[in-house]
Amino acid sequence: MLENLTDDEKTVMTMLIQGHNCNIIMEWLGIDYSCYNSIRKKILKKLAVNRTTQLLKIAIENDCLG
Repeated sequence: MLENLTDDEKTVMTMLIQGHNCNIIMEWLGIDYSCYNSIRKKILKKLAVNRTTQLLKIAIENDCLG
């Protein structure tokens, strides 16, 4: 499931589950809001979830919290 994510998608997902907001993520990646939102939407679609908060459950199930 997570192997289908691109490197940027994995980075955004990791930062989201760590509690970073979109401004921090955009600054870290050097992207604007439309790019961030596009990446976030792709993550949700690929992982078949409706909310960003559901990513935490997937991260726990896939032992991604290190």
